[in-house]
Amino acid sequence: MVTSDRAQQADESPHAGERLCLFSVAGEVVGVPVAALFEVVSEALITPLSEVPAGLVGLMNFRGEILPVVDLGPWIGIPVIPRLQVMVVSGGGPQIGVAVDNIRDMVDAAAAEDAGAEGAGDAPLGGALQRVSGERLHGAMSPSARAWIVDAGRLVEELTESFSPVAEVV
Repeated sequence: MVTSDRAQQADESPHAGERLCLFSVAGEVVGVPVAALFEVVSEALITPLSEVPAGLVGLMNFRGEILPVVDLGPWIGIPVIPRLQVMVVSGGGPQIGVAVDNIRDMVDAAAAEDAGAEGAGDAPLGGALQRVSGERLHGAMSPSARAWIVDAGRLVEELTESFSPVAEVV
């Protein structure tokens, strides 16, 4: 079977063809696949923890389960500050809360002529966050703008490894 170059590229592009939920974190646009999004909690009660790694905001009780809540700021170069909402995401395993400012849009991710994504070596959190061009987001932002796309499974895995010594202390 012969496939077109564009079809092969779509298979290689991260999140091509997936529906993404876009949100804002201190002016940065971040997208997470809708399939990984469990729920958005407004005005979540977060219990702060002392002496924890940067990015771990605290813990929240989500339907009787204690979830860690993270702020992506340290990994995408923005300050960690109180955020308005928490997105509960899952990568097929444990859930984690991600603090966000607001929900922006729902879009379909498209393959671009050049994938427009950073190499995994350059991407924060072991490739769990990749920077892509706005042209991949079907008009949700200008083509020259850049957005962060979250691989929820990798994010949960990387953060679980990063924060595991903290969990033993708590």
